Amino acid sequence: MNRVKVELDWRSYFLDFDREHGGSPMVYRGRLYYGDGWSYSQTDYAGPEWPPPADGSELQDVLQFYWRRRHRVVQHEAETLHFDIMNLERMQRERIVPLVQVRRVLEDGVWRSERGPVDLDALRFRLEQLQEDVLLCENRLLKLRLKGAAYGSEEDVHADRLPSGSPPVPSEA
Repeated sequence: MNRVKVELDWRSYFLDFDREHGGSPMVYRGRLYYGDGWSYSQTDYAGPEWPPPADGSELQDVLQFYWRRRHRVVQHEAETLHFDIMNLERMQRERIVPLVQVRRVLEDGVWRSERGPVDLDALRFRLEQLQEDVLLCENRLLKLRLKGAAYGSEEDVHADRLPSGSPPVPSEA
């Protein structure tokens, strides 16, 4: 008689959860908080996961927390990248050959280094994405202030979600 053993892939489950809830979680006290009010364990792919609060006032607080924190994080990242781009442009103007960058890339669980010219166009594109994300956060916060606790339906929350890049991965427990 053949035995069947089912092994769950919790990392894949988490990545699907992350994608379903818009990506870009904010970390607070061991949880990953999402823009739709859901949260997930920061330390274990298997969860637990928590649904949005049923109480409208609590949901409002969670959503305000998420969008304010995300706004701060993204605004800081955009400002830092803006100054990095300005410095790289200045340095490049003072050089005869292109500046070279070293990127660390994770492939199949192994880190390797890649060298190549600094890609200012890619950095500018990333800055545009960050600036759009800042505007998204500001728009969400304005909607939350205007609509109060009634705001936060699943349809409304995901309506103008930006595509997420690589989701943050919880540390292995």
